[in-house]
Amino acid sequence: MKRRKILFVLPSLVGGGAERVFVHLMNHLNRQRFEIILVVLKRKGPYFSSLREDVPVISLESDVLGCWFGLARVIKENRPDVVISTPFFFNIYVALARLFLLGQKTVFIARETGIPSVRNTVYRNILFSDSVFRLAYKFFHTVVCQSNDMFIDVQRKYKISSDKMLTINNPVDVCYVESLAESGSFEFQSGGAINLIAVGSLHAQKGFDFLLRAFQRVNRKDVHLHIIGEGVDRSSLEALSKELCVDGRVTFHGFLENPYAVMKQADALILSSKWEGFPNVLIEAMALGCPVVAVDCPGGINEIVRDGENGVLVEPGSVKSMSKAIDSANFLTMDRADIAADIKERFSLNKIIAEYEGLFSRCGKH
Repeated sequence: MKRRKILFVLPSLVGGGAERVFVHLMNHLNRQRFEIILVVLKRKGPYFSSLREDVPVISLESDVLGCWFGLARVIKENRPDVVISTPFFFNIYVALARLFLLGQKTVFIARETGIPSVRNTVYRNILFSDSVFRLAYKFFHTVVCQSNDMFIDVQRKYKISSDKMLTINNPVDVCYVESLAESGSFEFQSGGAINLIAVGSLHAQKGFDFLLRAFQRVNRKDVHLHIIGEGVDRSSLEALSKELCVDGRVTFHGFLENPYAVMKQADALILSSKWEGFPNVLIEAMALGCPVVAVDCPGGINEIVRDGENGVLVEPGSVKSMSKAIDSANFLTMDRADIAADIKERFSLNKIIAEYEGLFSRCGKH
């Protein structure tokens, strides 16, 4: 049987969830069924160290604005069965490249990474307008969304036929996460407190300012909040914690190479985001048995969290709802083994890989 050739196309392996998912796919797709090639604009990023050595890498050494011609050339030369690209903004340039490949029988798949209606309120750029994406996605045969929230929003905003769309969740590599959790060493320095963690880049989307304001209203004093991550907002968040007089109960740990050891020990993970694509940190923590308190923001949160069973859902923008969820500490009585087993069943790497393999197998040359 002839193997299907799949080109994975993205700017680099710098960044977060989108890059990590592509590396998972490239590492674990069945080599007897698929030939895999990675195309990047720049050969940089920490995830290259995790990429299997048998994956050929083509680096265009180009900036984003001028990449479309080089992309078209590489696609024309390699004649893949499927091109799959991410993140959201980069799909525009892949669509431009396809203008020069209209006679080539290759299937183009775009993987979306956000909620357009929310994204438009943050990125006020004509390049990210609905009309631009509406046009760009006409050049793709399929658009993959990470959650039902994303599917509905993308379809509504960009007027895409549901026949061209499908939802595939992000996977969690349970073996990888568990091995790092076991190999890492971390001890909370907050005595016998209930230890809550919040993990993510310190910028506005993650809602850490909202979390600090909610934490100020928590009545119980045996709770300590550990914020793990770096970003442009760190100094302002540290200043806010002092202004709110919670700095004695909040620790900023900065970036941790291995956050999984912390997740395994934490009493709960807090997700305070304003929106998400599909939060990897949530399913990774839950795969380790860590219950969650999560804002029910756009991005599939309520598809992951079963309120009262494996976590607590919090009303978006409600400081009162978040502080009440922390005060009640219902997460302490949740069964950590059940939480881990449920996540492993629904979001295992094998399950998600099989869904992508099914997609690629259905994509015969058009």
